[in-house]
Amino acid sequence: MKDINSLTIVFDMYGCPNRCKHCWIGSLPNRKLTITDSTTVANFFKTKFPRNFTFYSWMREPDYADNYKEIWELDNKLSVDNLPKRFELASFYRIVRDKEYVPWLSKLGVKVVQLTLFGLERLTDLYIGRKGAFNEIITATKILINNNITPRWQVFINQENKEEIIELIELSKTFDQEFELFIHEGSCDGENELLYPIRITRNDISDTIKPYYLNYDALYEEKTLYEKLSYDNSTSSLITSDVVFYVTNDFSVYPNLSNIAPWWKIGNIKENTVDEIIANYLNHVPTAMKIRSTIPLGEIVQSVGNKASEKLFSKADYIIYLLNQYARKTHF
Repeated sequence: MKDINSLTIVFDMYGCPNRCKHCWIGSLPNRKLTITDSTTVANFFKTKFPRNFTFYSWMREPDYADNYKEIWELDNKLSVDNLPKRFELASFYRIVRDKEYVPWLSKLGVKVVQLTLFGLERLTDLYIGRKGAFNEIITATKILINNNITPRWQVFINQENKEEIIELIELSKTFDQEFELFIHEGSCDGENELLYPIRITRNDISDTIKPYYLNYDALYEEKTLYEKLSYDNSTSSLITSDVVFYVTNDFSVYPNLSNIAPWWKIGNIKENTVDEIIANYLNHVPTAMKIRSTIPLGEIVQSVGNKASEKLFSKADYIIYLLNQYARKTHF
């Protein structure tokens, strides 16, 4: 199709066992859908994209459904040219409950699995939204190591957990095998937007943490970004040639640009044709896409930015954060 090189559909078929406070997608209700639903969603889009098409039957926790092996095979059958990838994602919920799972991952060629923490037991359980989550992650780390898969600890930092993360770094050194660990502040949309009041500042990051901090030198204080961007008259298209759409369990469609919010909605496959949904995307119909393509960035910054804030952002994350704020303020 004109202007689109490839299409990836990510479908929330089965939900997620966690309610993480960092989740940039947002806290969505769980609904257990079926193989038939996945096939219907894939075929809906394949009528327009019979080539360069990739399908995933999970949007949050991969392999959460008990028939995860069947689903993985289905996703491969539904995809054309570009088969689904494992990336570094797997279900720690399943790692500790299913003895067949990690050997299965290994057979698929998985070399690294990412696990997310927010500190030690109390804070990690709190932020994941499930008691016992921290101990499951520690157990999952050991299981992965025993199966020659490298654990990668992703650690989200804020003003509440900054001291505990130092203890977490020390804990990581107690394992027999070295593994990857990186720390970052995360984006500021979805659930993570609610943590803006305790978002990390440069003064909160100790010398112990800095060596593990992801892209530390590419972070700016909000007041610096405000100054840099407040007179920026540019607009920008968010359309890409390699497109990823999220399809929620009510069959609504969103671009993979930010959280699941009404100002990002492209359509619904029960209510719109595939042509309508694609046209809505290409014509910037969703409110947030329209704002970014028509409203000067400086106007958005001056409207909802904080010129006195020392909170840290990458430039790209800051623009998306402000775009969500502006869409909510002006249209919802």
